[in-house]
Amino acid sequence: MIKDTPVFYIMTKELIIATTGHKLSQIQKFFLESGIQHLPVVDSGQLVGILSGNDVFRFYANNYSTFNTEEELDREFSCYAEMTKNPVTINSRTPIMEAAQIFAEKGFHALPVVDDGSLVGIVTSMDVIRYMSVQ
Repeated sequence: MIKDTPVFYIMTKELIIATTGHKLSQIQKFFLESGIQHLPVVDSGQLVGILSGNDVFRFYANNYSTFNTEEELDREFSCYAEMTKNPVTINSRTPIMEAAQIFAEKGFHALPVVDDGSLVGIVTSMDVIRYMSVQ
């Protein structure tokens, strides 16, 4: 394994993103139809958070019995309130081993990749595991 290989080579570059104004039904569709587990959230083109499938599941678990319809859940859901705000980020030149260390230390599974203030990708713990398994 080459320790200095940058995450650029393993990150997902074609992103599905959410905005702070997306409704729960829209967020669900992103997760269900694309098979992703983590969704960067932007506002005015800038990364402001990240939302995981677990965040959505937790919202459902806490609110399912309170609301009767999908429309009520959509009105109650706030992407901004449920997302992790100001997520830890890396840049595309960050070594894969450094990303692995962040995952191990912080206990989360996705890192948005930001270059010069712009979201350019996302790298997950699974991306790192796949890379390491073939080295």
